[in-house]
Amino acid sequence: MNKMFFPDLDKALYLNFNIEFKTLENDCPEHTHSHPEMCIVFSGSADHTVNGKKYRITAGDVFVINRKTAHAFSNVKKLYNINIYLRDFSIFRNFRISSLSGYGNLYSPRGGSDSSFISRLHLNSEELDFCRLLCVQIVNEFRIKENNNKNIVSSYMNCLTAFLSRAYEKDYMSRLSRYEPVFPAMQFIEENFTNNITLSDISDKCSLSARHLCRLFTEYYGISPTEKIIDLRIEKARQLLKNTDMSITRIAEKCGYSDSSFFSKQFKKRSGYSPSFYRKAGEAKK
Repeated sequence: MNKMFFPDLDKALYLNFNIEFKTLENDCPEHTHSHPEMCIVFSGSADHTVNGKKYRITAGDVFVINRKTAHAFSNVKKLYNINIYLRDFSIFRNFRISSLSGYGNLYSPRGGSDSSFISRLHLNSEELDFCRLLCVQIVNEFRIKENNNKNIVSSYMNCLTAFLSRAYEKDYMSRLSRYEPVFPAMQFIEENFTNNITLSDISDKCSLSARHLCRLFTEYYGISPTEKIIDLRIEKARQLLKNTDMSITRIAEKCGYSDSSFFSKQFKKRSGYSPSFYRKAGEAKK
């Protein structure tokens, strides 16, 4: 990993954020950060795995990884980006940046464990060039030793944040229109995953072809409808194995599996253990 510039740590803590340009040429193993991290990708590409789910990132992608969120990079193709480490969000309070449309979704996404990456933003080339200019100005100001430096750096940072928040709202509305059909699909899955539902059942609810639904659903959620059903079923099975004395066959039925043998194979594939071993291991911990 090649770092172009890393600002003075004391000044960074004083300003409540830190910033660095990076060129990532090799895979980066799974890790977490103690503070939120914003990444703006200027060139290159990579597979970005967040909480076990993989997403492809390319030039123009902007996203915030929340503190203690596990993520990793693989299949790296000379990824050139800037990382902004936020100690907290107090830098934005005096400028009322947090009231802007898009700020809440980009910086404080709601939802599941991978929602922070679902809430990413994609910039066009002109927007990306403008962000690069602002980031360079922030880095340059970090180097200047003047008394009013803090206010100047904070102003540039707030300008960048305001721009990204507004760009997110614009991008979000565009994506919302494109991905609107997948929302009833997810609701249908969450309400019916214990039943014998098929991809055809889900696509019928959305008035889409099964192929088109799979493409949109996977783009938005980072997982196919079928994989989402399996995830929900296995999670329910875990809870039943830990909290009830139901037989394996009965649990399989309660989770939407008519074949307990197939259920056991799916469970072991996802958890690494057979249902019976998982139950015994849970009882041993009590």
